[in-house]
Parts: sequence; C-alpha cells; structure tokens
Amino acid sequence: MEYTVLKGYCSKNNKKFLLECKKEGSKLTVVNFLPVTESEYNGVKAASASGDIYTESELLACTTCGNRKVAGCNCFEKKGKCAAEYNFQCIYCSKFKMQSSSKMPEIYVSKPRYDNIGALLDKMSIKHKPYDGTCKGDILFINCGTADSFNATQLKNFVSAGGCLYVSDLAHANITNPFGSVANFNRIGEVCTVQARVCDSELASIIGSKTEITFDLPAWAIIENLNQQLYPNTKILLQGSTGKYAGIPLMFSFDCGSGKVFYTSFHNYAQASEKEKMLLQLLLLKQIGSNTNQTIEQVSSLVGLNIAHVKDLFKK
Repeated sequence: MEYTVLKGYCSKNNKKFLLECKKEGSKLTVVNFLPVTESEYNGVKAASASGDIYTESELLACTTCGNRKVAGCNCFEKKGKCAAEYNFQCIYCSKFKMQSSSKMPEIYVSKPRYDNIGALLDKMSIKHKPYDGTCKGDILFINCGTADSFNATQLKNFVSAGGCLYVSDLAHANITNPFGSVANFNRIGEVCTVQARVCDSELASIIGSKTEITFDLPAWAIIENLNQQLYPNTKILLQGSTGKYAGIPLMFSFDCGSGKVFYTSFHNYAQASEKEKMLLQLLLLKQIGSNTNQTIEQVSSLVGLNIAHVKDLFKK
C-alpha cells in the first residue's frame, strides 16, 4: 500500500493540518488528520488534491450527519463548536480547504540518441533544461545511448536527497554503478512488439491491465534477476505477459533515501500507436508525480491532459 500526504487549512481561523492518505490508483482515502504548526506545514512537501476525498471507515464520521467527505458538510460550524483547538470534526467542515499546488518540478534531460525524452516533454509543453554535467533540479532523465557522462556518487546523492532519476535502456550503467546489483542487464532483446501486463495499480486504473510495448531497435537490455529486497518499495510497473518475454520486467522503480529511480527497457520516443504514445505521456506524468507527491490525475491537470479522454481511448 502506498501513502501520501495532503495539506489543508481552516479558512476561518487559518489553522493548518496534514492529511495522511492511502493511495489506491488515483483514489486517495484519509487515514490520519493532524494539526501542525505553521513552520511544520511549510516544511512538508505535499501533494495537491483533486476530486472528492473521503475518510476511511475506521475513522470517526461526522457525528451529526454521518458524512465522510472532506469539507462535505457544515454541521460542526452550525453547532457553534468551531474553536481554535484541534477537533477531528474539522476535517468535514465546509470551511476546511485543501492546499493546491501548480508548481512543476525542475527537469533536466540528457542528450538524445536512441531515445529522445526531451522531444516528448516538448510535445506535452513541459519545460525542461539540458543536462549540464551536474545533478541538480528535481528530475533527471537519462536517454538511451546519450553522449553525456554521469558521476555515480552524484547520481546517488541526487536521488537520496529527494530527486527523481529516470534511466532508459542502454544507459543502465547509471543504475548499477550508483545503486549496485538492482538487476542484471546482460542479455539483449530483438525488434518486436511485446504484450505487457500493467502491474502498477494507479496506471492500471487509467489504461487497464494490459497494453503493448514496441521495441523499434535490436539489442535492448533485458531486465533479469530484479532484486526487490535491495531497496525499499522496489516495484515492477510493466511486465511481459506472453511469449519469450513473459515474466520479464519492462519497467521498474525503487526508492533510495528520499528520492525515486525509474528504469525502462523500451524507448519512450519509439512507440508507434496512439495508445502507446499516450502510455508514454502517462509514465512521464507518474515520474513527475513521484517527485511532487501527486497522482497522475493531479499532474495531468497541470499540463492540460484530460484523463477522462485517456480512459476512453484505452477502452476502444
């Protein structure tokens, strides 16, 4: 189970709160509601909320009407019980507001070669900068076959401090050198289209449980012996489901310190069909969301991508 943190405040007395939520796909459910000081509130990097949010069944509902929707009733205020001290019923009050954020992370991208993530970001109108030899900003994308070089210690420090690192295919040395034997990349694949299982629940809630991945060039790196014990929260996002690549991870991620690492065997810019291209956009949004503590749906609203239309596309 994944968890995330939201920020909220009382629009009447400006008291600040943090909401701990469990994350199931794009759905967020509150499991804890805590009062915090102004400095504590400002020191937390939290997600921004979109859509209705409810408290889990084990928590106390509104004691008057039974409401569980955050900011869903005004019973507490109508009873004249609004006070400066903390009360769990504050979470249901219509005066309670969620903190929103429209800030996009600072993104750096390496030189393209076999992959061109910068071009995909341009297509989505997401601002980015060329990698300049230093690991800085919030997210670093390393293209397959890039001419840029990277210092392993700097990469690990970047991620440990909260950065998000994305590595594509033949750039896998930037996984093993900084982070050790997360997986083996000794075998190579061929030009083909692989039927894939969507293992990530958030992604599956948008596109379904199956998809296709195109490998447009030979000699792509096959992920083997993924060590899911070496780093916390090591997860397979996409996995071959049929044929010779059945059971082979195609994309995985893991946590390191305060940051996250993503690796894909396939090239983001290579996918041919409309669905495949949309899948790539969603994967980029997931990586951005991992850094900003937001869901794919929340990040999509910042870049103007209509998730309802995306879901319709994958139903066809």
